[in-house]
Amino acid sequence: MMIRLVLVCAISLGAACAQAADFSIHAMLVNDRVLELAETTRLTRRADGEVVNAAISPNGKNIAYLVNVSGKTHLCLVKSTGGKATVVASSSDRLAPRTETGEAWEFPHYPSPYTVIAWSPDSKMLAIPAKRVALQEGSMSDRNLILVWQANGAFLTSLPLTGELQPWCPLVFSPDSRKIAFTNETYDEENIRPFVAVVDVQEGSSLIVYSQTGGSTRVEGWTSAESLLCWTEQGRGGQLRIVKLNGEPDTVVAEEEVYSLRSSDGLLKIVPLTAGIVIEDIKSGKRTQIVRDGASMFNCWVPNSRRLLYEKTEIISDDSKQRSKGLRTLWLADPDAGKINTMCVVLDHETFSRPTWSKDGTKMAYLCDGCLYVAELAWREPTAQEKIAAGLSLTEEEEKSVLLNAGKEIAVGLQMYWNDYDGYLPNPDTAAEDIKTYMSRADNYLRPGTDRIIFRYIPPSVQRGDDIEADTIIGELDPGCYSWKVVIYADSHVKTVPRD
Repeated sequence: MMIRLVLVCAISLGAACAQAADFSIHAMLVNDRVLELAETTRLTRRADGEVVNAAISPNGKNIAYLVNVSGKTHLCLVKSTGGKATVVASSSDRLAPRTETGEAWEFPHYPSPYTVIAWSPDSKMLAIPAKRVALQEGSMSDRNLILVWQANGAFLTSLPLTGELQPWCPLVFSPDSRKIAFTNETYDEENIRPFVAVVDVQEGSSLIVYSQTGGSTRVEGWTSAESLLCWTEQGRGGQLRIVKLNGEPDTVVAEEEVYSLRSSDGLLKIVPLTAGIVIEDIKSGKRTQIVRDGASMFNCWVPNSRRLLYEKTEIISDDSKQRSKGLRTLWLADPDAGKINTMCVVLDHETFSRPTWSKDGTKMAYLCDGCLYVAELAWREPTAQEKIAAGLSLTEEEEKSVLLNAGKEIAVGLQMYWNDYDGYLPNPDTAAEDIKTYMSRADNYLRPGTDRIIFRYIPPSVQRGDDIEADTIIGELDPGCYSWKVVIYADSHVKTVPRD
């Protein structure tokens, strides 16, 4: 039976191209599994106020945030899955006079590169620094406190905050959630004295465990329930030191120019002042460049992993060039992954803010244009095309599926060719090159994952496509290592057949 070959519709071709898609820019391969951006949710609107600080709970279920609304700052709680937010507490109107019978509360109300809201490791409590102003014995009195709430929004306690309340005063809960460490400072006309203090959540007692004259300090984390890892600087570069709560002498463990450079497992660190992003294995000293773009900047390490977050700025503008904006994209990178070791997780975020992560590294809260967002990551198995893009080997069945799709696209390309050339078939000597023009992928002729050409064009005995029998074989894809090969028929269907 003779058939007249016609052009396959664009929908069929689009389906074939979709099956051959490469890795998404929002996905990466980690230990033979794909980590991808599953969903991004906006939790607040700008009409509801300007969110200036936020922190997601370690279990990823709740997000606490500070929002400025009409001169007041509110501490709110919202589920990471969305829904109506709960106002936990509100500061007094900063512009209104304070009355003799009342008191005024002031929360941090400015965008900050540090997260001032702290969650306990068990996700049962949250704390923020605050200032209470009240009239006492005829005069106004300021008192700095740490306010603690339960995760359901119920007020728990207020704790003394030693020293002056500073905008960079991050709070760090101990592993057992019983203590809070913080860095602050006192000062007089001559000196600034930064210090590290610890306050007991249950008893309310506080203790300064480290202090120095000049420079700066920062709590990096807890090494145990009774010792802290702190970064200190006094004009000659920084140091990492372990500070013990029992009064024993502190121990310098490393020279560090900048704080927060080490991964959560303490095995890797960022090498500062280098083009792109370079990491160093602390034990071996080996350095590896994982991001080459010189415009990229390290942001933070992801908890309980060796993955890191970095950012870079790209300028966009409208057609008239009268309006422009710098988009600050956020990217995830894994130094242990293969060649697909980065992914874009956020297309834009707030300049003066730092994202926070759930403990398992699958949810990230961040700010953009005064609104609160949460990005959720998910794990899945890679597709065959993703394996090819990442340089992984395929199973026999996966390779068969890829070659069947490639054969289908070759068949469509051949039909498009003779439709454009009045039904004439391509020259056998140039057929592969002629057909390639009509395909979306140049690697359809190759064995998947290699650069070896396995396609062979089989010219029919006639010159015009109108005269070909439907069951005529016009090409084949033979990987050469299996008991089968893929054959391509004149009516554009493909199938596997035993090798000769």
